[in-house]
Amino acid sequence: MPYYEIMTICQAVVSKEGLKKCLIEISDQLVKYGAVIARIDALGAKGYGPRKFTYRRLYKGRSHYTGYYTNWGVFMNPKMMEDARKYFMLNDNVLLFHTEKQQEILAVGRDPPDFDAKLPVDVTDPSDPIFPLKRFMDEFEKEFPYG
Repeated sequence: MPYYEIMTICQAVVSKEGLKKCLIEISDQLVKYGAVIARIDALGAKGYGPRKFTYRRLYKGRSHYTGYYTNWGVFMNPKMMEDARKYFMLNDNVLLFHTEKQQEILAVGRDPPDFDAKLPVDVTDPSDPIFPLKRFMDEFEKEFPYG
């Protein structure tokens, strides 16, 4: 299995309902490609609470959003990424998503990480050895630390 490219959608400073609507619009497209989405939430007032990491496949546009500030990692193979860019292209590495009110979420493409992220994966079992969540979390923390 090849590695899967990561896009990271980070620091969406919008209302809870606005972001939920936005994520549903995004996921309606991404689910068509079978993308698996990992979510990191900073819970609490304006994102300054304890952190929680959850992992799930978005299904039929359901995002289950719970925080104000959130980071999403979207795992896609190169063909999925190429197709997604046809819908959401700002430039080669940055995808722009927005709601009708122009509330923005940026998705930043980067090189595949050095771990075996395989699809399909059992999203109900975080201990599944084919998806080392801790290693992903460590890599994410290095690139997008919380201040």
